[in-house]
Amino acid sequence: MNTDSTGNTSTAATATSLITLTTTSRALLLQLTHLYLRTPAKLFRPPRWDYLTPSRILLEPELRNKPWKFLTHSSIALLYKSVKLKGWGWVGEQMGPPLIANGVVGGVLYGVYLYSINNYANKRIHEQQLELKKAQESGIIEQWLNKMVWTGVTTWDTFKSGFFAGAISSFIASPLDALYSRNSYSELINGKGKDGMISYAWKKLGDVGIMGIFAGFWLNLIKESVGFGCYFTTFETVKNHGYFLAKGIIDGIEEISDSTRQLMGLPIAEHNHMAVTKGERVLRLSFVLLAGASAAFTLVGIQYPINKIQMIHLARLEALDLFNEATKSQTRRWFQRYYHSYKQTWEIILERKIASGEPWGRFMYKGFGKFTVANIPATSIGLLIFEIGREKLSQELEEEWLKP
Repeated sequence: MNTDSTGNTSTAATATSLITLTTTSRALLLQLTHLYLRTPAKLFRPPRWDYLTPSRILLEPELRNKPWKFLTHSSIALLYKSVKLKGWGWVGEQMGPPLIANGVVGGVLYGVYLYSINNYANKRIHEQQLELKKAQESGIIEQWLNKMVWTGVTTWDTFKSGFFAGAISSFIASPLDALYSRNSYSELINGKGKDGMISYAWKKLGDVGIMGIFAGFWLNLIKESVGFGCYFTTFETVKNHGYFLAKGIIDGIEEISDSTRQLMGLPIAEHNHMAVTKGERVLRLSFVLLAGASAAFTLVGIQYPINKIQMIHLARLEALDLFNEATKSQTRRWFQRYYHSYKQTWEIILERKIASGEPWGRFMYKGFGKFTVANIPATSIGLLIFEIGREKLSQELEEEWLKP
């Protein structure tokens, strides 16, 4: 009796240590500072603001009638010619602010997602710790350990984390969207922006006001929250479930092959552990790329039609800003006009759809293929870098914990 009790206590202590180690490792793994030092946030999503647009407008007279060439139209060529004409101050004044802004929005998105998913993971671990405690008190610890299956975060947890991250990033990005829809790069380059993009942007936002900054926010909220909820869910599902399914099939084929060779009296090939580990890593990274492409396709599929609606809506808001400024509208009437602008946007879309004579799907997704091909490769590579950085940090933390 005492022996069983001692065995149960020892087993429970071991299980508790393992779960505690898992909890701490996960918390350390998701430290945002280490993550963002390793993986630039700007790679993870299409930028909201093209930092090369001022250069394109500056060089437009020179490049207008020339065919596209790498030495004249590529990003490096545009940067080189802009610096040659305007000096190195051009980079800080015109390109730096949009690069920083894009990085901040991407950093907020991934930071909130990782923080949220970490909380859900800790919640699942806490639930299993409670189950372990109950099993220990009931004296059925060994039976519980035999039946225990660690499932990690659920698909619903992933969607909620992505949804929440998208919602927060949409709030942070609203000033950027308001500025982007109302900017005039010709003004910025030819006079009104002589003090740099930051002062120009600050003045524009002051002219628009708080109501103008967050006008159209609900469209952006729906686009970002639903889009990134599905984005992260697709990525994690394909990366994990797809990988384990493929690995199971490969392992099954190898077992059948070994069994067949054994029945035929042939020698069974020895498996090199290093080669197997390398093969598993290649397979995992391949599924990260596949998951990145799938996630990007899902994101674009959700956001593409909403982007079309948003462009029309923001163009209307810009006209509304000018009207309100000219008439000096009272705040209440101002708010009513912004509120009714959603209805007017819908009427414009309906008129254009009827005029096109196309079904809704074709009308809303016109140009989708070209846009998707242009965006998916970059997004997939960004997610691959993200996953490599996360795995590398995980391995370092695991090695640190295993040190005596």
